[in-house]
Amino acid sequence: MLVRLMCPLLTVAGFLISCSSASTSSPSPAAGPSTTGSTTLSSAYTKKCSGCHGAAGATKLGSAALKGSTTAQATWESAIRKGVGSMDPFATSVYSDTDMKADYTILTGKTWK
Repeated sequence: MLVRLMCPLLTVAGFLISCSSASTSSPSPAAGPSTTGSTTLSSAYTKKCSGCHGAAGATKLGSAALKGSTTAQATWESAIRKGVGSMDPFATSVYSDTDMKADYTILTGKTWK
């Protein structure tokens, strides 16, 4: 019984630690996908987002699935720049507009307009 109670608590604790610590590490130079029309997510996504959202955006630790998302551009940008729920905000020095837009296109299949 104790194990059944502790597993969900440990999962939530791990999620909160990984998401909150993701944006507090020192920023590294952001490098977007190498080519136009690339299917490779940016290094900023890999370093700052994949811990909670998964390497391919399918979700991890109960966070929102980004792959195939129907989220509007303005909502996507607001979530990244201002944070949402337990997700911390990311400044352009950490996650550039170029990377954000390229990753949006890769994950949603929609072109940023």
